[in-house]
Order: sequence, then structure tokens, then C-alpha cells
Amino acid sequence: NEDLHIYVQFQSEITDMAITSPPSKTTYTEGEQLDLFGMVVLLTKSDGTTESVAYGDFEALGIRTSLAQGTALNTTHNVVTIKHMESGKTVTQPITVIPEPIISAPIHRFYSEQFRAHFYTISEQEKQHIQQTYDPYTWNYEGIAYNASQKQATGMSPIHRFYSLTNKKHFYTISEEEKNYIIATYPPQVWSYEGVAWYALQ
Repeated sequence: NEDLHIYVQFQSEITDMAITSPPSKTTYTEGEQLDLFGMVVLLTKSDGTTESVAYGDFEALGIRTSLAQGTALNTTHNVVTIKHMESGKTVTQPITVIPEPIISAPIHRFYSEQFRAHFYTISEQEKQHIQQTYDPYTWNYEGIAYNASQKQATGMSPIHRFYSLTNKKHFYTISEEEKNYIIATYPPQVWSYEGVAWYALQ
């Protein structure tokens, strides 16, 4: 009888994971995209050895992140979880997302003695066009009513603008329900949707 030799090779398991180098960028302005390049994690194995893994090699080694590279960030994002899928080991990387600064602009107000109505616009071009096109009896410039934002920021909602060819008047609403109701209910000659006029806190 010949001797039978059986060799068994045990594969080391991942017992721990740690971040040794954070991403090059950890502070963002709202709307920026997540960039994890520069991150390096250290995998500790059951046989006592370790392996450093750069972000570019995560996928090949079965490492996933809770937020994908290139995700557009908002202020609710404050941590990225890095997970080794086979072992289930995780580690977290804090990130900071700063709210996008609110850039305010003046809301210009006009009054029409002819139509007995006010008109508001945040557009400098529209304001100048009205002043150059209409006489004061039709549309008289009354100055700046207040300031508002031209871009949407955290906590802000769009102000929707309608125009009525029938009544020669504009209508504004911050309510999405009211906007949708008007669009669904009235023909364009009664109330025509002109889009978002500006943004404001609700």
C-alpha cells in the first residue's frame, strides 16, 4: 500500500479593517460630487498579515461603499461606510457637507393702472424690457419689493408663475398642489404656466 498524503491549505479570513489614509477631499459644498480617491484601507487577516488597499482597487477585492463615487451630496450625507463584502467588516469615513450659500437678488415690482395689477420679476433683463417697452400707465416700476434666491437651496421651495391672457394678470404660488391643480384645470389662455419665478423659504 502506498501512503496517501492530503494537503489542506486554509485561506486567511479578514478579521479587521481600518482606514489608514482618508480621501483627499472630505469637506464639500452641497451639490458637489463625492470623491473617494486618496483613500486607503488596511485589511487585517486571521494569519496576522495585513494588506493595504487603495480606493482604485476596492472593487477587485470586493470592497463597497455606501455612497458611490460621484454621488451628488447634500447636507444629510455625513458619513461613508466602507464594507468588505465577504467578511462583513466595515469602517466609516466622516465627511462634511456645507449648505450651498444663498445668493439673493432683488424682486422688482411693477404696477399697472391699466390692468389694476402688480407684477414681480427677479430678472434684470425682464425688468429692463418692461421699462423700455411699456409706458408707466401700463407698467410703472415701483422699485425693489424684497430679495429672493435665484437658485434652490436647503429648505427652499420654488415660486411658480402663471399668466392669464384673459385677465391680463400674473399669479404666483409656492404650493405644488395648487400649481398642479391650475395646470390640470384651466386652459392656457386662462392660466398659462410660465415656470419657476424664484425660490423662497416656505
